[in-house]
Amino acid sequence: MRSSLIAILVSAWGICSAQLSDKDYTDRLLTIQKSIPLEFNDEVKSQIQQYIGTNDSRIQNTLNLFAVYEEEFKEVFATYNVPEELRFASISLTDFDNYNGGYQGRQGVFNLTYRAAKKRGLNITNYVDERRNITKAAAVFCQEISSINQNVNNWQKALIIYGSSDLDWQRARIMSKDSTDDIWQISKYLKSDYSKILPKFIAAVYFGNYYEEHSYAKTPVVPNVNEVAIEKPVSFTQIGKELDIDVAELKILNPIFTKGMVPKSENTYTLNLPYDKIDKFYELGDSIYGVQPTIIQNAQVDLSNTRVAEAPLKPKTAPKKTHATLIYRVKSGDNLILIADIYDITVSSLKAQNGLRSSRINVDKRLYVKVPMSKKAYYMKMNRMSMAQKKAQARRD
Repeated sequence: MRSSLIAILVSAWGICSAQLSDKDYTDRLLTIQKSIPLEFNDEVKSQIQQYIGTNDSRIQNTLNLFAVYEEEFKEVFATYNVPEELRFASISLTDFDNYNGGYQGRQGVFNLTYRAAKKRGLNITNYVDERRNITKAAAVFCQEISSINQNVNNWQKALIIYGSSDLDWQRARIMSKDSTDDIWQISKYLKSDYSKILPKFIAAVYFGNYYEEHSYAKTPVVPNVNEVAIEKPVSFTQIGKELDIDVAELKILNPIFTKGMVPKSENTYTLNLPYDKIDKFYELGDSIYGVQPTIIQNAQVDLSNTRVAEAPLKPKTAPKKTHATLIYRVKSGDNLILIADIYDITVSSLKAQNGLRSSRINVDKRLYVKVPMSKKAYYMKMNRMSMAQKKAQARRD
């Protein structure tokens, strides 16, 4: 009985959605319009139907993935003074697909080009592509679209140029022979995919605000993970074997590593691991990297001309690892003196370990701290302490 009632309600909801008039859509878009005009026309309506026409599991998955990062996006976009509704470009440009490479070698949920990513400091090598780091990609997107908007003074136009190129836009403008700078008219002369950039964005903004009215719900799944510092090159296969983690899961948790391994580098890379595997990671020490103890076989000693027998050499083992590298993520209110105090090291040592030239640190910055293996479990708690607990700890020390 209950299941039948739910089916009837969902069906009725779908009928209600299908019966929305053009005026309904127009009014809804005007209600959520902020810094960017959200016009309604046949092109926008067609794109909205792509989201709400059927209860599609693919669209639901897009919404769930977006929901994991939405609040973080709002902070990033506010930092760069970019209209927060542009966060929905991660849906309209890529369906929030972090792995599906786009035209011109673009990557990540914000469809970043290689040139833009490298210009803004992202690391891209044969083994690493930080365009798949969703938070860093959002920051680069904000910087790029802000730069474009400074030239064109129109966020709609800036988004189209970002998704295509300035050359494509100028060519379309000339072909349209439009003297009024009508964005919709000029867009008709763009390549097919580029002409949909603006209507898809408006549709994504609509869907991101009215998904509940069309029988969708946000059910984000936030993985329970922690970061560890990787000090040597290692494959995901090796880590998976040592920690009993599926390689596919490691790839999902660490999308920037394109070939399933952490490469050799001057940089210190970090890896996201399931929280329940962190203790085992540190317990294994260097063996996590597949490093075996070095053993020298017993030497053959010629005793023919020797009166006293020489004892065979004892096997030599690799020195036991004495320190572990932990990661501390800076919280609001933190400073280097407090952080150094709770880890029982000097400020100069903390700065040296992290290549810091000044004492200024930003919230969410990762700091690397080497601690004795014997006290690793004790120091791991520091990253989870509240500000009051950290200050109390510092006073005790």
